[in-house]
Amino acid sequence: MSYKAHFKGGPSHGQITQMSKVEQIIYVTKVYDVSGFRTKSKYNLIDQKGEDLYYILDEERFDGVNPTPFEKH
Repeated sequence: MSYKAHFKGGPSHGQITQMSKVEQIIYVTKVYDVSGFRTKSKYNLIDQKGEDLYYILDEERFDGVNPTPFEKH
């Protein structure tokens, strides 16, 4: 069975993602640029209507910066 996850809040706000199973908690990592700036967001399932799953942002954290692929160590 395929589900549609609807997100409210945070970097995934308004997005709809296909899922193969129901998850109570979803973690989403979003990378914003090549420097590695990213956030890690936690979404909680708040409602299910048939195949539609509704998630709301619980927490969003800055997850650091990775060296760019062009840096030499």
